[in-house]
Amino acid sequence: EKFMSMHGKQTFDGIVLPTSYKTYWLQEDEMPGEHITDITVSKIKFLPTLEKDHFSMPETNTMIIEGL
Repeated sequence: EKFMSMHGKQTFDGIVLPTSYKTYWLQEDEMPGEHITDITVSKIKFLPTLEKDHFSMPETNTMIIEGL
């Protein structure tokens, strides 16, 4: 399992998205452990055929930890 943190903000067509992500191995206590990847968000485009709920938060197995 992995933990992902979001960094920075950019607005694209009125939607705020992160400028980058960092991923970490998830420890047994479900907190971030060793840092493993850096991801930069670029080349953004919207496809008009996507359903409106495409960017909605999943309803199950989701945990948001503020302040990391």
